[in-house]
Amino acid sequence: MMELAKNEHIIVQPADFPYPLRGIYIDDGRLKMIGIAKDIETLAERRSVFAEELGHHFTSVGNATVCHCYADRIFMDKTEHKAMVWAGHYLVPERDLDDAVKQGHISLWDLADYFTVTEKFMAFCVKMYKGD
Repeated sequence: MMELAKNEHIIVQPADFPYPLRGIYIDDGRLKMIGIAKDIETLAERRSVFAEELGHHFTSVGNATVCHCYADRIFMDKTEHKAMVWAGHYLVPERDLDDAVKQGHISLWDLADYFTVTEKFMAFCVKMYKGD
């Protein structure tokens, strides 16, 4: 993912974020940056967060981080969902998921471990591919 970010001219920096903020994507028209919380301890969480933030780069237009009203919150939810869908396709392609299941990886935690993502991220991917 670092290579993809580099090719897209995105600076990736560790950052001191208060929990629960784990990552952020910023594009002000001149600078593109992804900040990832320094205190993330697992590779699975780091990959999941990084992929979602890259998803914002590829799917979002405008700043979805500030919500002043309900309509802004709905927009933010939609942009978050789009970014997660992109991240899911990137880290857990449907064909690879099918192959993993055929190999016997059927539990959520086993699939998450297989793809090196969090269980929450894996649950999103399974739901996304089921069409829920």
